[in-house]
Amino acid sequence: MFFTEPKSHTRSILKDILPKYCRGKVVDVGAGRGKYKSLIMKYANYYTSIDNESSYDQFGKKKFINKLDFAHDALNMPFENEIFDTVICTEVLEHVENPFILMKEMSRILKKNGCLILSSGWIALYHPEPKDYFRFSKDVYFHLCEINNLEIIKAIKKGGYFT
Repeated sequence: MFFTEPKSHTRSILKDILPKYCRGKVVDVGAGRGKYKSLIMKYANYYTSIDNESSYDQFGKKKFINKLDFAHDALNMPFENEIFDTVICTEVLEHVENPFILMKEMSRILKKNGCLILSSGWIALYHPEPKDYFRFSKDVYFHLCEINNLEIIKAIKKGGYFT
């Protein structure tokens, strides 16, 4: 494991990470309106998206539901065990009432030797979409991965002092 210099935006990190770690059958957990779909599809054989319908209710964004493959609770995903080669979950963990269950679910649907690409903000303004519960230090990522039998291959700091 190693840390690299921080980048400022999730998109720029994904551009660096996806060519090496994204492959095969991919699920975008907490995909929202699918803003990274076109980037992910460059490396995936199959893409599916899932997000909680209540994420849209609070802000009247129901029009985005039709862009989702699954409007379903991410804490109890409707997928078989070990079905995805890559699980991507960007900026979602802080919005989930129980991130321990979400990590367990993502680990469950990830194939052995698959890749989980995960990001979440550390220092961010309050942003309820629909709720804003947590901020995570690197220690939490290590813990969440350890208890779900996931190995951290690469950790990238996002942002810097003024971002």
